[in-house]
Amino acid sequence: MQEQVETRKLDNAANLFPAIADYRDPHVYRVTIILRDQICGRVLQIALDQTLPYFKAFAVRLQSHWACNYFTENLTVNCVNEETLAPCQYFDPDKPDGFLFRILYYRKRVHLEVFHAITDGTGAIQFLKALCYRYCQLTYPQDFTSEQRTMRYGIQGAGYVLDAYHKNYARSMKRRIYKEPSAFHIQSAKQSRESLGILSAMIPIQEIKKESARFHATITEYLTAVIATELMTTYNNENKTNQPININLPVNLRPIFQTDTAVNFFTTATIVFDPSKFTTNFDSILKEVKVQLKEKIARQALERKLAFTVSGEKSLLAQIAPLPLRNWFLRFMYSHFNDGNTLSLSNLGLIEAESIFTPYIQGFRVVWAPTPKEPIKITICSYKGELALTFTSALEDNDLACNILRYLSQNGISVTIETGGDLYE
Repeated sequence: MQEQVETRKLDNAANLFPAIADYRDPHVYRVTIILRDQICGRVLQIALDQTLPYFKAFAVRLQSHWACNYFTENLTVNCVNEETLAPCQYFDPDKPDGFLFRILYYRKRVHLEVFHAITDGTGAIQFLKALCYRYCQLTYPQDFTSEQRTMRYGIQGAGYVLDAYHKNYARSMKRRIYKEPSAFHIQSAKQSRESLGILSAMIPIQEIKKESARFHATITEYLTAVIATELMTTYNNENKTNQPININLPVNLRPIFQTDTAVNFFTTATIVFDPSKFTTNFDSILKEVKVQLKEKIARQALERKLAFTVSGEKSLLAQIAPLPLRNWFLRFMYSHFNDGNTLSLSNLGLIEAESIFTPYIQGFRVVWAPTPKEPIKITICSYKGELALTFTSALEDNDLACNILRYLSQNGISVTIETGGDLYE
């Protein structure tokens, strides 16, 4: 008797990505754990084989029929590989194994690359931590008790694939269309997709907290204002028509709606700066960041945004339209709305590890693939008192990153530069 394969609908956010992803704009991101010692690929493969069955969001392949895309359970083996290519390569859904994530390793680093349809950064970090916990148990068995060696850490809620958008959708909520003004797009010389520039700056959390507190701001507010200031300064001559500088901030909705899920549950808030109204005065820019962010991440505002996104999926037209027509419409809408971003800044916040594994885990990094309209993406994550500020760029120059880090350094914040896994003061 043939084993029945489980199927699942894509969550509300996931529906977009198969329609818009391609080799130029793969919608892939990378989460990295840096371990204490060199990685053994054979042991990492065993750890993956033993961890993946717990994570329903990852053990899938993408299928389609005339009406929609859907996930089916993937029972094949996902093979660990040593890193050889540029980060965040496109996932071809027709490839033989069908997986939408890959595990790579290089020296002491374990990389998880994810197609955004299966989960967001929060779900990816949970999976990667669980994988590395198991790897440490297998690599250093003498360091753990017999009970600790057999216990599976980091898998709580791993099989919970609730579509939290639908769960928190309020049908009665008044809806509005969310369209930001067309933004300035950086047009500087670009390099090939196969040679992304990645630069991470390591910053003591206490130092940046102290500087942020001086302005009565959070770290996200402070860094958003720094980035906006330097964007306006760096590309002032390029932005001849004074188009708005728009910074897109992904928002994790789990703590706001008190809903846990291992699949996507995020939205975005766009902070808009009109250069004709704002000078490069940092204080005025930070004040505007605070005002807009407070307004756009208020629960009622987020509920309205959920109502807007989910109602579109629930419309009669969306229900009866064939998949090619739906995909065309999603691509059109994405192009229309994505025109409102200059760059994106994603703060995954403080990442914590189980205490028995912290001696083996040195740090985390996040890389977000740039797009043709957003050739620079910036991420933030924190671990063990250090903040990693990572720039991923498709540009030939590194001017914006250098100017941002110079600004931080000139304001008393220690900055240690990391490129290619090496650190430079």
